Amino acid sequence: LYGSSASGLPQGISDLMRSSEDIRGFLLKEDTGLLKICSSDYPRPQEYFYHHVVNVCILCVKISSGLGFDQPRMTELGFSALLHDIGLYSCLDIINKPGVLNKEEWGRIKQHPQAGFTILSKIEPKLSESVLVAITQEHERINGSGYPGALTENAISLNAQILGLADCFEALIHTRPYRERHSSLEASKIIAGARGTFSNKVIKALFERVGIFPVGSQVCLNTKELGVVLKTNPEFPLRPVVKILFDTEGNALKEPKSTDLSHNKVLFISGCA
Repeated sequence: LYGSSASGLPQGISDLMRSSEDIRGFLLKEDTGLLKICSSDYPRPQEYFYHHVVNVCILCVKISSGLGFDQPRMTELGFSALLHDIGLYSCLDIINKPGVLNKEEWGRIKQHPQAGFTILSKIEPKLSESVLVAITQEHERINGSGYPGALTENAISLNAQILGLADCFEALIHTRPYRERHSSLEASKIIAGARGTFSNKVIKALFERVGIFPVGSQVCLNTKELGVVLKTNPEFPLRPVVKILFDTEGNALKEPKSTDLSHNKVLFISGCA
C-alpha cells in the first residue's frame, strides 16, 4: 500500500482490516514484542511510510485499550491508522526534504488529510464514515491549533484524537530528516507540556498503556546501572519492570537481573536512550 507509487492502492486496502485485527489480537495477548518494534529505529528508513503507519496502528490499539474500546472499535481505529497518511502521496517530492519546510511546502502538507479523504473515497467508496472522519481530523487539536479545519474539543472525534496523539508520539521517537529522534521520556515531556493540544484522558491512556518508558527502552537507573524495560506498569508509568544488564561500573552482568520498580522505591530511572 505504501510502496513507491500509488498504483497498488485498491489491491492493498482489502488486506488492511485483517492486518489491524492481527495487530489487535497480538497486543491483547500481552505480546510486548510489537511495542518493542514500535519504539525502535526504522530497519529500512527508505520505507518510512510503511513503518510509520504500522507503528501508529500499534499505538492506537494500545491507547484505545486504556479507554475501554471493544475489539471491533479497536480494529476499526487500527484500520484508520494504517490508512491515515495516504494523502501524503500528494507531497512525495517534499516529504523527505531535510531542513524546515517553506510556507508553500507547509501549505501543501496541511492539505494531506483532505487529499487522503479524496483518494480513499474514490478507491473504496464503502469505507465507514468514522474511518474517513478520523483520517480527515487527525491533525486537528482540541485547542483549535490544528488543521485543516481548526476544530476544537468535541468537534473532533475521539478516534481522531487518539490517532493524532499516536501519530505525534511516533514521530517524536523516530528520526526525521530535519532532526534526531527524541527518547520516549523526552517525547512524553513534550506532549505533557503542550497544554491544551491533546485531551488529558487520551494522554493518560498513552502513558499508562504504552508507557513513558515503552518496552525495549534502554534506561539508566539512579545507581548508574543500565538495563532495558521488560514490561510497563499501567498504574505506575514511571516505574516499569527493568532487566538490569550492566552494573554500576558499566560491566556486563553474567546473570542479568530483573526488578519491578513499582515494588522498589529506592531505585528509579534517571535517563533513557
